[in-house]
Amino acid sequence: PDCDVVIDNVPPVAQFCVMSTNANDFSLATIGDTVTVTVTTNEPSAVPSVQCRFGTGPYMTYNVVAGSTGSTIFSASRVVAAGEGSGNVDCVVTVADVLGNSGTATQVADPNCAVLVDPTPPTATYCAMSNNPTDTHYATAGNTVSVTVTTSEGTSVPSVQCRNGAGPYMTYTVVSGAAGASSFTATRTVLAGEAEGALSCLVTFADAAGNTGTATASTNPACAVTNDLTPPAALYCVSCTNPTAPAIATPGNVINVTITSLEPITPPHVTCGGVAFTVSGSGMLYFATYTVTNASPEGLLSCIVTDFTDITSGNPGTATQVALSTCVVYIDVSPPVAQFCAGFNSGMTVYPGQVVNVTVHANEQIQRPTVTCNGSPVTVYGSAPSADYFALYTVTAATGDGQITCTVTNVVDVGGLPGTASASPSNAGCFPIAKVTSDSPSPSPSPTRTPSPTPSPSPTRTPSPSPSPSPSPTPTPSPSPSPTPTPSPSPSPSPSPTPSPSPSPSPSPSPSPSPSPSSTPSVTRS
Repeated sequence: PDCDVVIDNVPPVAQFCVMSTNANDFSLATIGDTVTVTVTTNEPSAVPSVQCRFGTGPYMTYNVVAGSTGSTIFSASRVVAAGEGSGNVDCVVTVADVLGNSGTATQVADPNCAVLVDPTPPTATYCAMSNNPTDTHYATAGNTVSVTVTTSEGTSVPSVQCRNGAGPYMTYTVVSGAAGASSFTATRTVLAGEAEGALSCLVTFADAAGNTGTATASTNPACAVTNDLTPPAALYCVSCTNPTAPAIATPGNVINVTITSLEPITPPHVTCGGVAFTVSGSGMLYFATYTVTNASPEGLLSCIVTDFTDITSGNPGTATQVALSTCVVYIDVSPPVAQFCAGFNSGMTVYPGQVVNVTVHANEQIQRPTVTCNGSPVTVYGSAPSADYFALYTVTAATGDGQITCTVTNVVDVGGLPGTASASPSNAGCFPIAKVTSDSPSPSPSPTRTPSPTPSPSPTRTPSPSPSPSPSPTPTPSPSPSPTPTPSPSPSPSPSPTPSPSPSPSPSPSPSPSPSPSSTPSVTRS
């Protein structure tokens, strides 16, 4: 038996199993994971040689960390490093028994004994859109913003954090997509008071191997959202086409309401004085017009500009009237009415040189009217526009006898609306007025407002029972000289010597022209 020799020329039979220390899946490995190759032989063997590669990469030596010569189980491992490639772990394991017969191990045909090395982080893009019915590129309070994440491979459910402008990041809730999927959707409802500005998101996720990735925003123009919570503000100015007074609209004038805003808005609704105006325009400039009629409501025009939103987000806006006097309109559809009175004294006769006063009063301010007396224009006084004017008509010898007839025309209010003027019925005694052109007035039995005579050097108020002869004829309207009646109830004057006739003219009533000299004593009319 000591001389027995066993001849063994059969190579050992061996298998190997590859596994990873990856925390998510031991059949996957990424950078930093340890890949372990376990070799099992059918007989005691020498320490095997283990060479492995990832995919089509170069073979790399694995260090045997367990088992020694004569063992049947060995372990070799290596830490995956960056730049070593990716793919399924492919190994070449060479074994030899203690007699030196060598063989090659085969990989166990078990999915649990295979490793895929994946050191590449997954990629993804996200697309943000709003459910704003006006424009999906904008969001306002109450709108829902959706962020759709598309990954390059199956990944974990992503974390989606988004902010508006420079505001804080806010969490979006993933409402579709599960682990292992490559498409996810996260949503959030915009609240009042949030920051405004363009939406930017931070989306993180990981593939099955644990490689983490970050999504980038899609370059698709449709995938952008801006938070806009500010209502649009508009200004409006009211004017009219009245060339006489732009602030007063009369029948036939067109009232214009000009609306401007700092951003595009939808067509507003314009109501002024309870009347709906016709609106035209677009974007940041609109016009509303209305033609005034006789039935239009009078007064200061009050306008309401409502029911508009900004075009981008649908935020309802408000409009304010421009605080300028040039942006205010008053509607005037009632023609002015004026009355006038031309007079001196009720029932009074006027003489050349005397002045007739024509007063004009209107029910509203009017422009300077035209006054004509007996066909001649008369200068009108008063500060225009005004409700009251007066004109002074001086009677001349050329006027002729008869009644003074005055008219008032061109009665136009400040808005250019023409009106009428009539003689005042309450002052009928002032109109018409008789006038004469004689050089001296005729005494009347009834007392009138005769101007007091200018005193003469001779005594006055000296009654005489008979007229004194005059060296020249008296050109008076009386048929013959007669004693001057003493006005009653004036007391009779004391007898006094009758003054001698004087060739110089005696005093005459003022302000009418002086009468011719006569022998009749001067009498003061009371």
